[in-house]
Amino acid sequence: MEITSEALASCAVVRPVGTLDRRTAPQLEAALQALADKDHSRVVLDLSGVSEMSSAGLRVIISAAKLLRNERTGGDLRLVAPGERVIQVLELAGLQSVLRVYGSSAQAVASFAESPPAKKRA
Repeated sequence: MEITSEALASCAVVRPVGTLDRRTAPQLEAALQALADKDHSRVVLDLSGVSEMSSAGLRVIISAAKLLRNERTGGDLRLVAPGERVIQVLELAGLQSVLRVYGSSAQAVASFAESPPAKKRA
């Protein structure tokens, strides 16, 4: 799996490419954790390059959303352009209503620009 990331003014954008499964999920988890460690609490996860996702990938997304949304960071995770197979996994897990999903990175990034980050607690 190839993972690229880009820090923007309002958020960070992460673009994994390939299959997100038990072999590759730790790579994505490490990339998302590294961003959180650098105080990037607002992350756009562009899934347009992910062809398939297993429960291991789902676990990484759920963990990242919890990490970014906690009271200390006041952030969020936005998903972009998941493919049909990835959408099926999200629907089976009942996460379509919990995670914000956008059609393009530009829309997801703009959604962060529209809403200021929640106040961080010490």
